[in-house]
Amino acid sequence: LKEESFDACLLDFRLGELSGLDLLKEAQRAGSTCPMILLTGYGDFDLDIKAMQSGAADYLVKGQISAPLLERTIRYSIKQAHDLRELSEQKENFQTLFNSTFEGIVVHRDGKILDANAATCEIFKADTGRIVGSSLHDFIRSDFHAELDQQLTSGRDIKMEAIGLAHDGTEIYVSISSRTVNLKGHWASLI
Repeated sequence: LKEESFDACLLDFRLGELSGLDLLKEAQRAGSTCPMILLTGYGDFDLDIKAMQSGAADYLVKGQISAPLLERTIRYSIKQAHDLRELSEQKENFQTLFNSTFEGIVVHRDGKILDANAATCEIFKADTGRIVGSSLHDFIRSDFHAELDQQLTSGRDIKMEAIGLAHDGTEIYVSISSRTVNLKGHWASLI
């Protein structure tokens, strides 16, 4: 499993000293991304939940397995593992771009800031800990809050201009849209 030479792994829950869940967790700690399908002799909702929480690709009850079900489960598990690896690679590529650009980028959901890159921290003269978890409101002057609220709740793209506030109180012209924020020539994406 550590060598990733398998397309999928069928893992019995009862293995002796250790359980299939123990092996599953150990394989994941070792870095295995091989999809593991946990097999058990009896249906148990709690075990099903524990298997999924532990990272099992699926959970099957031995007495209820048919050839088509097993084939479908293996095929779907392999596809899901492939998709997860691809998603992880895309996330790494995005993270590299996100962290290396000189343009400020802010990621938010409904106005709550989820992430900010180093350029944004420099522009607003604040560290990531100060920015992440706070509101977009914290970075624009209060006389623009009502308009931002209206834009956030409209369900349409955000498009407004405001005066931003750096941590030291410096005012910054900010042009906000659903895709970008222009901070004196620096762009911050609002996703």
